[in-house]
Amino acid sequence: MQRKQDLVNALERIQKDLDSDRLKNNDELTSLRSDYQETNQELVRLNAILADRDAIEGAAAKEKELTATIEGLTIEIDKLTEQGAGHQELIHDMENAIRDLEGSVHALSDDLVLRQYKEAIREQDAAIRETEQFIKAIETDAHIIRLESDINNLEEKASILDLKDPSCQSKTCAFITNALTAAERLPVLKKTLASLKVRQAENIAAAREKLDGLNEHFKDLTNREIERIAFIEEEKGKIELKIAEAESKIKAEKLLSTTRSVSIDIRRKNLSDAKSELNQQKALSARLSEIQVAEQRSEDVVKRLDEITQKGIDARKAFEVRELEAKRLISEHQEAITGIDEKIDQDADVKLSGYQKEMNAIETDLIPVIDKEIQETREKSAKIQGELSRIEDAEKELATVQAEKERLTREISEWAYLRNACSKNGLQALEIDGAAPLITGYANDLLSQAFGPLFTVRLRTQDDEGKEVLDIVVIMDDGSEVLLDNLSGGQKIWILMALRLAMTLLSKEKSGRNFETALFDEIDGPLDPDNSVNFIAMYQAFMKTGGFTTIPFISHKPECRSMADNILRFEPGKNPVWG
Repeated sequence: MQRKQDLVNALERIQKDLDSDRLKNNDELTSLRSDYQETNQELVRLNAILADRDAIEGAAAKEKELTATIEGLTIEIDKLTEQGAGHQELIHDMENAIRDLEGSVHALSDDLVLRQYKEAIREQDAAIRETEQFIKAIETDAHIIRLESDINNLEEKASILDLKDPSCQSKTCAFITNALTAAERLPVLKKTLASLKVRQAENIAAAREKLDGLNEHFKDLTNREIERIAFIEEEKGKIELKIAEAESKIKAEKLLSTTRSVSIDIRRKNLSDAKSELNQQKALSARLSEIQVAEQRSEDVVKRLDEITQKGIDARKAFEVRELEAKRLISEHQEAITGIDEKIDQDADVKLSGYQKEMNAIETDLIPVIDKEIQETREKSAKIQGELSRIEDAEKELATVQAEKERLTREISEWAYLRNACSKNGLQALEIDGAAPLITGYANDLLSQAFGPLFTVRLRTQDDEGKEVLDIVVIMDDGSEVLLDNLSGGQKIWILMALRLAMTLLSKEKSGRNFETALFDEIDGPLDPDNSVNFIAMYQAFMKTGGFTTIPFISHKPECRSMADNILRFEPGKNPVWG
């Protein structure tokens, strides 16, 4: 057995030496391959340099040609750029001229003479309305109407005397007494009525004469306004024609400028390409010396590749010789080991085989049964543990759900209480009922100061059936009531703005803070000039009532702007100016 062990050790040593020799040979061959690859890459680089021989040798001539091309493109670009600068200056001058012409148009739009005419017309119209109201007041004189009613009543009482029996001489009959008294008063009252009607007729005649004069003056002012507007429109037309001509010239110049810019861009692109190519040609010219070096170096590199190849072949052959010798020794040792094995007791294999069968029987029969029992026990235990875990999780989830149910019940109760409190029958209704008189009071004051006693407004919070509502009811000058939705668009704007301003006044009052500034956008847009002026008057009333010191508002109407203390004017293309 010792002899066999010595042969086995010797065999392992030979095999180990062979493996080590093989690794060394592989490392040597790998190193040679690396050298070969590096040397071959250098050869590829040198061949690439030699491949550019024609391009490098022709780079000098190409360089001169590109230099001339660059100079020509530069001159053309400078010339076109100079022309473009002149055209840009011309465009700038024309744009300034257009802005001046547009300024003239804006000046005509805010013509002082026209504004004076409009102001005079507005004053004349107010005087006419005042005179008409005066005539109406005279025609409906309450004293005369009451006197006529008294005369009619007395005439009815006196008519009883015509029905009296001539033989009746009673002095105590109430009917007779009243009739006699009425008959006595009638002449005096008729005389008084006649005198009042004469005076009424004289006053009406004088007022109508004054009204005719006012209407005639109003007509004259209106004609002057129309003539002024026509003059302004004619001047605007002339200016706008000049603007259109200038804009047409600018458009043509910009088109020419665009064409020139495109031409410049093309030339700049060509110039950039030429400069890039020039740099490439210069780089090629600088590599002229590389051609000679590459020619000499490439020969050395080829020789080096041949040497590396030969070294690889020699190393491979030497290893093959050593490998054959090692394999011969291995074969001899294996034959010796086989001879020793033949002399060893053959029963040992039979006995070993029997022991192996017994171990296989245990592994295939007994151990699987035991493993199966163990696995079943583990599965039962895991199942019980899972059931216990699910029960505990269910108990925790049930407790969580019950707690969540109690929380949700409390929240639902609180939200229900809050919903009822904030509904139209709760705090909302109480707040509206309490604020409605204050809001309508402020609104009616603003409407009265701006439009006179034309109409008033009230808020209805309950309908005829006692249901909660919020209707805006407008009381007209004849006492009739109309819902806001049934008014015209302009009247709606007046009423809604008055209510908004009233709510603002109430909010300021309840806040306890002294707000001094309010801002308004262009709300007067849909209104005609006269009502727009009244609308601005409502701003003034709101300012006075609420104690505001400043109210900026936006308006495009000259009539509204004329009522402002200061005007900040905005125009396209210009900075804001005061005026």
